[in-house]
Amino acid sequence: MEKNNSFLLRVKDLSISYGNIIAIREINLKVEKGEIVTLIGANGAGKSTLVKGILGIQRPSRGSISFLGQDITWTTVDRIVASGIVLVPEGRGIVMEMTVMENLELGAYHRREGVLVSMEQVFEQFPILRERKHQKAGLLSGGQQQILAIGRALMADPVLIMMDEPSLGLAPILVHQVFEIIAGLKKSGHTILLAEQNARKATQIADRGYVFEKGRIILEGPSQDLIHNEMVSKAYLGG
Repeated sequence: MEKNNSFLLRVKDLSISYGNIIAIREINLKVEKGEIVTLIGANGAGKSTLVKGILGIQRPSRGSISFLGQDITWTTVDRIVASGIVLVPEGRGIVMEMTVMENLELGAYHRREGVLVSMEQVFEQFPILRERKHQKAGLLSGGQQQILAIGRALMADPVLIMMDEPSLGLAPILVHQVFEIIAGLKKSGHTILLAEQNARKATQIADRGYVFEKGRIILEGPSQDLIHNEMVSKAYLGG
């Protein structure tokens, strides 16, 4: 088992298939502590498949995934979450018939200590959740539901937060709010792997990025380099 403590997360030569269809092919990726790393690319490029593979939802056909120096390639989802990786899924994944507080408690299902402290921290960071804590999640606005999904992730006391299309379906003013929250999470010490179609917003807050196309990484580097790359600008930034 390879050990490398210089990265929180390392993906090496990872391929994932759905039957005969190869969704991602030979992906190599690293995330260091305190970074925001973004995955950009069109819908269907392989971003969501990668984050699901890291969490153990999708199993690889080849390659490896290590987290905190430990091989987690074939680890169960529950154990991966307990080790410190949490996903804010596309579509938020909150339970609409449960209250805000009940959804937050779900985020801490594997924890035995510190849950009330984390709950108070989430309420301090997102006062709207305190105001609506007894309200059913399905009655929240789209932006509030996304805040709840992020709050639920924080309840897991994560080492690495993965987010899959957090701005999807939100009005522009709410998109701006969500990206401000993500940038704020980094300032408070969190490490984030962000899969996002809104490449302009993602690269503005990220340290580094990987550009996906048809299941492959075709370009990687510091976000500022990607922003000024002619191909990236034309294809993804509207330049």
